[in-house]
Amino acid sequence: MPSRSSGSVICQVILTCIVFALRDFRRWDVPQSVTSLREPGAVAQDNRTQPKRKWPRWVGLALALLILIYSAFGFLVVPWWLERQLPEQAQRHLGWQTQTRDISANPFTLSVTVTGFSATDSAGEVVARAEKFHLNVSFLQLFLAQIGIDEFLLDEPYLRLEIGPEGNLNILADWRNNSPQAADAGQSKGGDSGSGENGPGESSEGSSGAFPLVIENAQITAGKILLRDRRGETTQEFQISPIAFDLSGVATFENSGDAGRYYLSATLGDDQKLIWQGDISLMPFRSSGDFELQNLAADALWHFVGRDTPYDWRQGRIDYKSNYQFSDTEQLQLDDGELSIRNSEVFISATSNDQPALQVDQLEAQGLSFDLSRMRLQVGSISAADWSLLLRRAEDGTLNWAADAEDDGSEGDESDSGSDNDETSFSWQVEQVALESGVLNWRDRALSEPAEIQLDQIELELTDLTGDPDSPVGIALQVTGSDKGTGQLNGEFTLSPFTLESSVQLSDVSLANYQAYLNEAVNLELAAGTLDFDGTVSLDDQKPKLTGSIEGTLSADAVQTQLVELESPFLSWTSLRLNPLRVQLEPLTVDIPEIRWTGPEFTYVRLPDGKNSVSRVTADDEEGETASAETETAGADGDGNDTVGFALRIQRLGLESAAIVIDDRSIEGGFQTRIHNLSGELLALGNQKPQRAEVRLEGDVAEQGSLVLEGTIGALGQNDTSVLDLVGDNIAIPPLTPYVARYLGYKVESGRLALDLDYTIVGDQLDGSNDVVLHDFRLGENVDSPQAVDAPVQLGLALLRDRSGTISVELPVNGSLSDPSFNFSEVILSTFSGLVARAATAPFSLLGNLVNIGGSDEDLGNTGFAPGSAELPAKENEELQALTEALNERPAISLQFRGVSAPDWDGPALVLAERGVSLPAEGLGPLIDKLESLLVELEGESALESQVRARDTDAGPRRSSPEWAQTLLRQLVGEESPEPGALRQLAEDRAAAIERALVDNGIDPGRLSREAVRTSGEVEQGRVMVPLEPGSR
Repeated sequence: MPSRSSGSVICQVILTCIVFALRDFRRWDVPQSVTSLREPGAVAQDNRTQPKRKWPRWVGLALALLILIYSAFGFLVVPWWLERQLPEQAQRHLGWQTQTRDISANPFTLSVTVTGFSATDSAGEVVARAEKFHLNVSFLQLFLAQIGIDEFLLDEPYLRLEIGPEGNLNILADWRNNSPQAADAGQSKGGDSGSGENGPGESSEGSSGAFPLVIENAQITAGKILLRDRRGETTQEFQISPIAFDLSGVATFENSGDAGRYYLSATLGDDQKLIWQGDISLMPFRSSGDFELQNLAADALWHFVGRDTPYDWRQGRIDYKSNYQFSDTEQLQLDDGELSIRNSEVFISATSNDQPALQVDQLEAQGLSFDLSRMRLQVGSISAADWSLLLRRAEDGTLNWAADAEDDGSEGDESDSGSDNDETSFSWQVEQVALESGVLNWRDRALSEPAEIQLDQIELELTDLTGDPDSPVGIALQVTGSDKGTGQLNGEFTLSPFTLESSVQLSDVSLANYQAYLNEAVNLELAAGTLDFDGTVSLDDQKPKLTGSIEGTLSADAVQTQLVELESPFLSWTSLRLNPLRVQLEPLTVDIPEIRWTGPEFTYVRLPDGKNSVSRVTADDEEGETASAETETAGADGDGNDTVGFALRIQRLGLESAAIVIDDRSIEGGFQTRIHNLSGELLALGNQKPQRAEVRLEGDVAEQGSLVLEGTIGALGQNDTSVLDLVGDNIAIPPLTPYVARYLGYKVESGRLALDLDYTIVGDQLDGSNDVVLHDFRLGENVDSPQAVDAPVQLGLALLRDRSGTISVELPVNGSLSDPSFNFSEVILSTFSGLVARAATAPFSLLGNLVNIGGSDEDLGNTGFAPGSAELPAKENEELQALTEALNERPAISLQFRGVSAPDWDGPALVLAERGVSLPAEGLGPLIDKLESLLVELEGESALESQVRARDTDAGPRRSSPEWAQTLLRQLVGEESPEPGALRQLAEDRAAAIERALVDNGIDPGRLSREAVRTSGEVEQGRVMVPLEPGSR
């Protein structure tokens, strides 16, 4: 407790004076009888001095009377008046009901004491309370024209503050509701409060005439504040208790004494404390000291400072301490600040009960300083450990941290529009930010299949952060994925304009984690694979374009992909290395000196619906994509450069141990084969004309086959020309049985295939020829197939097979590679089956081509005889010689024939032969000439003229009419007929003549087969035709 006040001293002085005055007054009133007993000299003396001593009695009496009145007023009137005025004023201005247990005043110590004070509002709830209020004013300070407070004590005060639903404070609301005139007056005075002419350095005495105030000692003990916030759906209550405040040695005027001291302590809840202490001087105003917050609950702080944000800081404890200096000239300075936040959890919205968006176990900030006059904030270091951040992208593409903040962005822009006009702009600097042991959870729901990616053990260090957006910031980032893949970034960046210069290292990054993003473009599943990158990244935002470059070694290892809907492998490889990868962003250029691709394996699946697996890789709308691709292709100009969005250059692409697996499920029984050990290189591959890549690849087909691909590839993605030559050898044919069975109706028993395919590809249009050679090709048992050719397949193959047992054919092929229904193998086999069918149905045309004899299939397939004759005409003999040569080229072909005769032609001709007349075999015209001349010779000109007249005038020219020849024969022989058996014998002789001629020309008799003669042969152009039928041996 402080020392005795000046009022107490004055009170003692006054009481002493009263005692002495009363003592003298009693002595002055001694009775006369007493004085008469004294000696005469003494009496005389008393009589002489008595008149001179009467005035002190009256002075003392007056003083005593004044003191009694003053005491009565101070001890009785003042408490009585306060007891009446306090309730009246509280009711008038606030609408409160007040009560006091006791009010006492001491006029000699100039003190007032109130005990048991309480005030209730209109709802009957206590709004303010104090166990004791004591005020002691200094008496001596009044003689110095000052108000001196020797002692101010407020014990156990209680105050209830309520914030209403509209943000109004209960005390202010009670004031406005109960004294509107005072509120209006206060507002008008407040509006004129800044019109004074005094500068900030002038004293308060000169500016306002306020009475100087000196506070020697002021104390608040065991205080309590109940803060109730009714904003929001639920009412929140905050209790601050106990509150202790101590203030001493403070004056409102300049003095030569030391600055005053103050101490403030407040506790919120259980262990949340505020400690504020230091020195303070009011004239001039300045203060310095320490400020400390201990264990402050983050939700209590955030309830007031963050309620208008979409973020909810629900958990966390805050410690903060700092030195400060404050004055009316130097304004505010904070130094040596330290901030600590523990066990912090931040949610995106107050209604969210999901995982917190931000968790920080420990955050420390050291070296905090702030200078208000310079508007400058400096932070030595910020460190955080064991933190996690949740980033979400919603279905509409908005981020969880930015969705609600963007809604208020326009207001923020407007409010800050005048900041450029401030005399001093705000600046800040953070020397270092170190984040350790962090976790980032990324959840993307904007995809068709939500993605979840977690990055662990994030270590981030930023250096030299400032409010200057073009100041470089150092960055060092290290990340470990949930798959144990790691990433590192070291360099520096600026925010505006955005620039980045850094080295980047990625190691063992699992590609499967990014499956959901791959699904947006293709229907592939990344079953396995890792990504590695070691290089540099340089970016520079030259609005509106981002420039820069990326350069480094990129590799993807152990990659396995499969088609989602088919559950079938699609593409996999052991290693893919780009050494190096160079990307220039503006203009976009990709330059790769070398690509080494080891162990790639591509599985081509032909689906039952006829489409292929490649068409299933892209989006579901295949027709739309195909149309789009055709539009882009058609839109290219003559050079094709205008439609290519970037330049691609690959100097060398090397393949090692590549494989292609063909799996055809569209055919009954299925077909699988494998092209493997495929190695080689592509040189100068790109997408810019006139760049043309050279390609050479070698590999194996199935178990024993081989394959070589050579040629040139035009600019990728353009209507450029590619020329390729594919040579295959020793390819087993039996595995092709499903195709052969479909188109030929037979299984394959044996055979080997050799190919020489020459292709020209312009854009996506394929045009080429296929030289196909089948060695030892033999068919097995018959197979029912509705698509098989309706022709003697064995005969057709025999006709195609040369003397060495080899079938060599040239098959053209063309089509659009972008058409999902285009099947290369089906086109080849369909063409081949058509060739076999044509050979089987027109065998002699093929045989004639072997010996360079043109004409129709009938030229070699029939041997013509003159009517009634078995002698081979010279022309027919020549054709049999050519047929023999052709058959010798096709040793698998046998020949069947039978002798024939035509009774209508051969009968009359045999009768004429018996007369010694032979008919020509050169054709119908020479035959008719012979018959007409013979008729004129035997019967005269009139007989011929008679027949001519009898002939139908619409029958056409005589010389080309078989009916006219028949008429002449009947006229010449009349009713005569040949000997019985003559027609059969003629047929036999004709067959023998054909056989003899073939054997004489060198054909093996074992390949000839004579069948029974027939006497119902056909006649063409006046010749009796003996048909020849090839067969397979």
